[in-house]
Amino acid sequence: MIRVAKIAVPAATGLVVVLAAFWPQLVGRDRRIDIAVPSPARAPDAPDAQQETIVNATYSGIDRDGRPFAIRAKSVRNPADDTAALQLIEPDARLELKGGGVLTVAAEQGLYRRDRGSLELEGRVTLRRDGDLTVVTDRADIDLRASSASGDRPVDATSPHGTLSGSGFRVAPGGDPVFVTGPAQMKIAPGAKTVVP
Repeated sequence: MIRVAKIAVPAATGLVVVLAAFWPQLVGRDRRIDIAVPSPARAPDAPDAQQETIVNATYSGIDRDGRPFAIRAKSVRNPADDTAALQLIEPDARLELKGGGVLTVAAEQGLYRRDRGSLELEGRVTLRRDGDLTVVTDRADIDLRASSASGDRPVDATSPHGTLSGSGFRVAPGGDPVFVTGPAQMKIAPGAKTVVP
């Protein structure tokens, strides 16, 4: 009996260890939930305060009319002097519009203010509404709650109808229409259809 115990006890122990290690694979993935949590990383230009940065972050929500929006950024961190804001590097946002279209916005950097539901973008800011309009400027303010946007820097807009340059722009709540503020200059594309009210 002692000889049997000397063999059986180590074998049973080994079996328990193997079962514990491979149990998730044996029961199947349908009972498991995978959650991807981005890891904080030290900001390359952070001072001695060891400011942390979240990489590849995504934030989603809905505007006041129930339309979804999402903001992604290569990296996110809290400015030391503003706890209600998030500093974004290479942000891009996607907003669904009231007519069923989509407005996307991308920039070099931005500031997301959680208390206001606003996104302040700087650098090369590019707004695209579906496939029919592209607006490029240096700065834009996005109101995520109203799905609207505006900017007071020079803009260049392109569409199938031609190009339009102006001193600023404004996107009405819901994404339509888009206004370019003057003084403005427009070049109509050859063959473009003229819309008569």
